[in-house]
Amino acid sequence: MTTAERILVRCEQAFCLLILFFWLLERLLNGWWPVAILICLPHLPAGLPLLLLTYVRLRVARRRPFWLLVGWLLWLGGSGFCLNWQIHSKVPLRLASYNLEGCPHGEKETAETLRSLGADLYALQEVSAWTARSPDFLQLKYLANDGEFLFLSRYPILKSSLVELQTERFSRPCQVVDVQLPGGKLRVINVHLSLLVHGPQWLAAHRGELKSHVTQALSDRSGQIARLLPLLQGPCVVAGDFNSQPRDHCLKGLESRMRDSFREGGLGWGLSFESTLPALRIDYIWHSPELSCLNFETTGSLSSDHMPILADFRDL
Repeated sequence: MTTAERILVRCEQAFCLLILFFWLLERLLNGWWPVAILICLPHLPAGLPLLLLTYVRLRVARRRPFWLLVGWLLWLGGSGFCLNWQIHSKVPLRLASYNLEGCPHGEKETAETLRSLGADLYALQEVSAWTARSPDFLQLKYLANDGEFLFLSRYPILKSSLVELQTERFSRPCQVVDVQLPGGKLRVINVHLSLLVHGPQWLAAHRGELKSHVTQALSDRSGQIARLLPLLQGPCVVAGDFNSQPRDHCLKGLESRMRDSFREGGLGWGLSFESTLPALRIDYIWHSPELSCLNFETTGSLSSDHMPILADFRDL
């Protein structure tokens, strides 16, 4: 082995150890506030040094790329890459979740985005007044408008209500809707959990109180999920803006009861925020074991800072 090959192997081994270190840090110290901040950062840029190593390896030495392959596998797993090969031509039930951000680009563009999704059920967050008044463009008969939440349905809505997810600091609501499908009743819970941080400018302005804020926000989101669990009755879907990365420990309680539709039927990273340059997966559709996700998509749209997500289910 030449000197150049040995240097490349050492670099590849160092990259693998670094990825393993961060994985263990997130796994074992998930509730620690500095790790919570780390989880909020996009993991995709970590692939840039790996791309550079791959380029140099292909130019200098192509033999024995064992550690390079291990590095790619660790990075793909750590960045949340998902691979499913299911292909289905007929979709019995399609559900869309979308944070509209109050429709900042106007009614027309948002209406076109919603119409293009072609869903049977729409769980919408941060809706504006016009959205609640204008469901006709989707040609859906049924709607439930509760505060910032709007639920649109092709099937009859049996009941709709706001349920407060009370924590020690404050209360945040979720929308609970029971829908009558041809095969039975389905409960859809439309959520929008609290933020951990409010962007780079907010971080710069609140450095002194960052520790206390993040600690309280972690507790709030865990409490919101805990108060959500008793609402999971029968065939159920939980959809919305969770403001949480897949590695956040606040999702553990939900993972014990529900299945992540993206992991069951998705491909890639499922990134949904920011829509201009997607880097984070914070929008989710979870489903109970009675349902089966056939396909999951994140569609491109610039009508909000989020991207709409879609899940296709086998009917009840």
